Amino acid sequence: MILRRPTMDGMDWGWQEKQHRIGQLMDQIMPLMTAGRAADAVPVQREALGLARELVVARPDDATFRQGLASILYGMGSTLTDAGHADEAVRLLDECQAIYEQLAVPEAYMADVCARRARAYSVAGRGVSAVLDADEAVVRYTRLDARDPDGAHALDLARVLTLAAVVQHRVGDQDLAVAAADEAIFAYTRGPAVPRTGPVDFHYLMMALEVVAEAHTIAGRAALATDADDSLISLLENRGTGQVAGALARLGLRQGDPVLTGRAREIDAAGAAEAVARVTAARLPTFADALTAAGIGALFQDLVANAQRSPTQSGRVNSDPRLALMNASALAPHAVRMLDGEAVDPGPGLRLALETHYLFVFASKGGEANLRYNFSAFGPDWARVVSGAASAFHRRGDTALAQDLTGWLAGITLRLEPFLDGDLRELYDACHAVIGTVGLPR
Repeated sequence: MILRRPTMDGMDWGWQEKQHRIGQLMDQIMPLMTAGRAADAVPVQREALGLARELVVARPDDATFRQGLASILYGMGSTLTDAGHADEAVRLLDECQAIYEQLAVPEAYMADVCARRARAYSVAGRGVSAVLDADEAVVRYTRLDARDPDGAHALDLARVLTLAAVVQHRVGDQDLAVAAADEAIFAYTRGPAVPRTGPVDFHYLMMALEVVAEAHTIAGRAALATDADDSLISLLENRGTGQVAGALARLGLRQGDPVLTGRAREIDAAGAAEAVARVTAARLPTFADALTAAGIGALFQDLVANAQRSPTQSGRVNSDPRLALMNASALAPHAVRMLDGEAVDPGPGLRLALETHYLFVFASKGGEANLRYNFSAFGPDWARVVSGAASAFHRRGDTALAQDLTGWLAGITLRLEPFLDGDLRELYDACHAVIGTVGLPR
């Protein structure tokens, strides 16, 4: 039996034992994660999390204990995502961010939470929220990198650019995915931080090359895709057999070469099949193609061009809230028109709707005055776009993405409540009918 005595401040003497036990548990987690045993690491982290919560309850004003809790929450965000519990990962990362905001931690901490949550959102199928969090992570590290003449954050920026490219490649604009991945590849291979690169950076470089190879394959740019796949095979040599198989499978698919396809299957049949499935799956068009389909490419060409120079979603408007709202308001009617009028292929309308939503979000987060004090004039267009997109994704059977949108729609309609009369009441009721049909995110 362990005898406990109170400390001078009245806290139970067992707090030191709890801290020691947390340390022991954390030492067990890294080997499990390195071995790819995320599911086995989860219960270990849950025990550590429970002890960390007890410490915070016992001494709620102790910043050290609160930061320790946030650190465990941050770690669990990755573990739970890898173990197939991405929805829970999002909730814990939300809690982690709330603690970090209270503690006023360095901006890099906040950026990393956004990046990790973007990945969790993406795995959970909530692509809209994933794109927005990935964008915020890149923007935060871009600011840090710009303020640091020594380029200390260059590799951090490359890492989150890679994650943003992966998210965009899965659910966003393929052109933006390639732009982000290319910038990351430059940082890893020719940028000033090259001498500091290590095994983790190599892993992200492979991810970025894979995005480029797949995106160019999808777009029919065979030469560029082949360059990326050849680089993957050359750099990996005997490592990463799944990625090598994927690269060979893409080469075989593009060249119609059964020999390459056979080699890919011999190396890793499942990896080869997954690589082919990813590049042959139906996807939404790029933003540029959607604008062309809507007949408005010339009106919004700056939004396309800006993102090529600054490969973030908010780079389309140089993170300017006023410019974001101006473009969102101009784009919204076209998005609604394309959703209503593209019964055969709603793809262009969906892409325009998503891009319009992102612009409204950037304007809102940036504190644009018209969205603060004149929401009754601008909020209805935002609601129509998100409602239409949620309904269209629901009809396509993409429940997770539809519910991600209804989560945003619920917040938009809440802000409309002070202005309900006539047409706005009809819109409000129609939006809540969509929410009722589609459901809210878990």
